[in-house]
Amino acid sequence: MEAAGLPNHITLHGARHTFVDMMYNSKRKVREDVITQLVGHSTRAMSRSYRVNAELDHARVAVNELEQLASAGVGDAEIIA
Repeated sequence: MEAAGLPNHITLHGARHTFVDMMYNSKRKVREDVITQLVGHSTRAMSRSYRVNAELDHARVAVNELEQLASAGVGDAEIIA
């Protein structure tokens, strides 16, 4: 990674995790067996273990929706607890 001019905190292992996650989240719907083959895993389960927790994906969507509501002025309503 150093030879590529990347910062020291970026590792090949981390880049591999990122690649797997990006493939799973691709709008082109990359098949899981293709992802597994590309990264050299022996099982699909191993590839799945590299994914960012699906719950985090849902949380990101929720936060983005809240940000959009707030910027549209919908967030001015009184919050009832």
